[in-house]
This record gives sequence, C-alpha cells and structure tokens, in this order.
Amino acid sequence: MESTDLMALAAALVFAGVHLVSPWLMFLDVTPRSAWLSISGGVATAYVFLHLLPELAGAQADHLGGAAGLPGARDVWLMAMAGLSLSYAFERMARVNPTGRGAPWSIYGLHLGSFAVYNALIGYVIDEQARRGLVSLALYTFALGLHYVVNDRALVRKHGDRYRRSGRFILAAAPIAGWALGAFVFVEHRYVALLTALLAGGIILNTVKEELPKERESNVWAFLGGVAAYGALLLVV
Repeated sequence: MESTDLMALAAALVFAGVHLVSPWLMFLDVTPRSAWLSISGGVATAYVFLHLLPELAGAQADHLGGAAGLPGARDVWLMAMAGLSLSYAFERMARVNPTGRGAPWSIYGLHLGSFAVYNALIGYVIDEQARRGLVSLALYTFALGLHYVVNDRALVRKHGDRYRRSGRFILAAAPIAGWALGAFVFVEHRYVALLTALLAGGIILNTVKEELPKERESNVWAFLGGVAAYGALLLVV
C-alpha cells in the first residue's frame, strides 16, 4: 500500500470519527444556531468555490475533452447541478414526512441511504486529493470534516435516537468504504472529476439548506467569517 493510500485512509478515519462521536456533540444543538456550525458551513462553502471547483476547471482540458468526446466544462457543471438537485430531492422527501421515531422506516432508510452514498463519495475522492499532495489532502479533510459535523447534527435533529443508535455507525463506515473503492478500484481520471463535481453540488446544497431556514436563526457573521477566513487561507496556499 502506497503512502498516499495510508494518508487517505487516515482522512477517512477522521470522517468516520465525526459520526462516532455524535453523542458528545449535542452541545451544538441549540437555538439560535451555534456559531461553530455556521463557521463550518462557511468553511465548506469557501472550499467548494475556491478550491474544489477551480481544481476541476483546471483539469478539464487534460481529462474531460479530446478522445473521450466530452465537452469538458459543460459536463462538470451539469454534474455539479445534478449533485445539488439530487441532494435537494432527497432532503425534500425527508422533510415532508414525520421526524424522529414517528418517521416511516422507508423514509428513514431513504434519507440515511442518500447520506451513506454521499459519504462514500466523499471517501472515494480522498485518494485523488492525497495524490495531489499533503496540503490538498489537509484542506479537504478539514473542510469536509467540519461539513460532516453540520450534516450529523441535521440528522440527529431529524431522526433523534434512531440515528444515534444505528444510523451514525452506517455513515461512519461509508467514507471508509468509499476510500477502499478509490484505493483499490481503478477509475479513469475524467470520471473521478465528474464524481467530484457531483459531490461539489451536494456540498453546496447541504450547506445552504442548513444556513437559510429562519427557524435555525443562523449566525450570518459566523458564516461569513468562516467563508472569509478559509477563503483567505485557500488563496494563500
């Protein structure tokens, strides 16, 4: 196993750990919304717009065009739009149904399953980030690790004890499964780029949906502070 694979595995374990420590993160479940969650949302937003999507844009000419017959930029943005749209659809289906113990198992399974796929996709992309270097991997792990915290608190709010008893373990395993797939199954780079674009769209939607609802009373200054601070870091490194 190469050193990049080991670094990627370490990042996957960090992601898994966020869900495993969920019972100890209840202090974040407050109204008005915890400033830490808003900062986390800002960090993820800055990462997508200033690192992940520009990274894809720079790779288009090399990996998405030419012999493959793919029109590069259009495919990337279509996949980002698809990621956002799919995330919205799954979230909408979950929101129009009862929460907590009263939620039908089918709805709970659908919601949890969509996040398991989402987490696995995040895990799958780790290997690509590790191959770009330690700095790229560290930026990815930090931003997406905070993003996981936000998603975890949303799932606790939606499904309560049901999620804490079983769901968090499934989501903890998902990024490790994604890492294993990325490390041991070869996929052409252009398809990895398209999957990364799909992920970017999902991150955008999952961040925005947590910050905008009025009942969350989100901390706009904390969110903007997260965007500004992490954005400045990304522009420097």
